[in-house]
Amino acid sequence: MTQLAQYDVPMGFSLDGHSIYNIIENDSNHAKVETDLCQGHIHDDYLYHYHFSKNYPYTFGCHKSKIDYSLQPRTTPIRQSGTPIKVNEKTYSKSKAGWIVLDYFSNGKKTVLKYRGSSTNCYDFQYINNKNIQSENYCLKNK
Repeated sequence: MTQLAQYDVPMGFSLDGHSIYNIIENDSNHAKVETDLCQGHIHDDYLYHYHFSKNYPYTFGCHKSKIDYSLQPRTTPIRQSGTPIKVNEKTYSKSKAGWIVLDYFSNGKKTVLKYRGSSTNCYDFQYINNKNIQSENYCLKNK
């Protein structure tokens, strides 16, 4: 990570809005960064910011500022969740017809799950198992 990322460009942003920088502080001395309990600090012309670490948990362990959860993205489930299964191997792809395709092996059997948007807020699903195709359509409910 230290070889690929620039030291003076944020690598990301935390949920509390502070930037997250590389492990090293600057390119000239590769000095170890002195940080607080949350793996962050203030220095020079920089505002408070976090740094990645070579030690677990590799990122910051707490947030210095309050998180505004109203700014976080929200999702609405398309359908009820099923029972989790153990998958041995999986691949994702996108077909020319616009299907998102998940191929996986479970208990030695190949199964294919495909879905795509069919209209506003609606999705078509296809489950293909042992050459049996089951099709379903789900629409998001307005809240």
